[in-house]
Amino acid sequence: MAAIDFPTATSNGQTFAADTGVIYTYIGSPPNGFWSGTFSTTGLSVLDGRYIAKNDGNSIQTLSTQGLKFNNGTTDSIVLDSVNGKVGIGESDPNSYNIYVDNLVIKGPAHEGITIKSGNLNSGNIWFSDVAAEGRGRIQYHHMTDHFDFNTAGSSTAALRIDSAGKIGIGTVTPQTKLDVNGTITASGISSNLTGNVTGNADTATKLATARTINGVSFDGTANITLSVGTNANQGLDTSDSVAFAGISGPLTGNVTGNVTGNLTGNVTGNVTGDVTGDVTGNADTATSATSATSATTATTATRLGTPRTINGTSFDGTADIVVGSIPQNAQTSGYTLVLADAGKHISITTGGITIPSGVFSVGDAVSIYNNSTANQTITATAVTLRLAGTALTGNRTLTQRGLCTILCVATNEFVISGVGVS
Repeated sequence: MAAIDFPTATSNGQTFAADTGVIYTYIGSPPNGFWSGTFSTTGLSVLDGRYIAKNDGNSIQTLSTQGLKFNNGTTDSIVLDSVNGKVGIGESDPNSYNIYVDNLVIKGPAHEGITIKSGNLNSGNIWFSDVAAEGRGRIQYHHMTDHFDFNTAGSSTAALRIDSAGKIGIGTVTPQTKLDVNGTITASGISSNLTGNVTGNADTATKLATARTINGVSFDGTANITLSVGTNANQGLDTSDSVAFAGISGPLTGNVTGNVTGNLTGNVTGNVTGDVTGDVTGNADTATSATSATSATTATTATRLGTPRTINGTSFDGTADIVVGSIPQNAQTSGYTLVLADAGKHISITTGGITIPSGVFSVGDAVSIYNNSTANQTITATAVTLRLAGTALTGNRTLTQRGLCTILCVATNEFVISGVGVS
């Protein structure tokens, strides 16, 4: 479309016939008005009939209020609504949308979108500002490093980053894993394995954060432990032990050697050897001293407990042997300082000696030491009193080759050592 050489306007309503045959009318007071051509406006009810330009069916038209409309001959492709401050692309009435999201409306029949094209070493940005400050919230894509940043509260440091490897960082701009959070996470449920520290309660756990001791044996939940019962050296139950029970209810299977004091309720299958003090209710297969099998107070043996019980956490009904006690080993190949978890254990050491620390053990804690070598090793007392049993000697001790000793805590930071090969 060729340019039109309009004359100088002298009054509102002045007309001018262009070479195209279009009659233009000057609207407004010169020189602040404009020339407008009058065309048919059928189907364009929102127009006031004034065209700024028109060619081949396309037009730029003024709105009946204030603004512009670009029409492709069929539909309004762009609408600039200056009264309401709205822009419609493919939408003739952006003001009809939700008031929070109608400033720019893009409409089309297929996939639509906005492209921000930046330099290879630069970033594309969307800023969210308010009357108090610019850029309170920001979305930035950095083309040089191919990462997204999401900034909040006007901070120049990203609150969330998605890097080029698809790793997400929250509170960190250098995520090391698919989701790297620098801070505390609250969740109603997590379906996966977690690495690191978790604050709060879990339904189940594989390890206690703080190991506990059960009868002097350290326990953190990662493995089963066997506790000792009894007073003799092997910590088992034999003829030298006397065990008092408030009552045993159920079948008793297996042999019991020694004295058992308490009530035994249930069936006894087999022989009971020894004295039974108290009432025996039920039938016995045989009796050594009774008027009848049903009223016996002394029976030879019993083979099974009517109700299985647990001994130190191990199920026991008397039908098979179980291990009630043992002395776990802590093997060391260099100088070693005892820890609380060693109570109830024996240390097998090849070189470097043993150190007894201050403020660790309580009265009754005992540790055995085995010199698993052909050379002498020193047992060092650090800020504690170490007495040689049966003497007035105190201080560091020597454990000869293949020597075996036991260290017993008898008072706060006071120990007694005895054994074979101790000097």
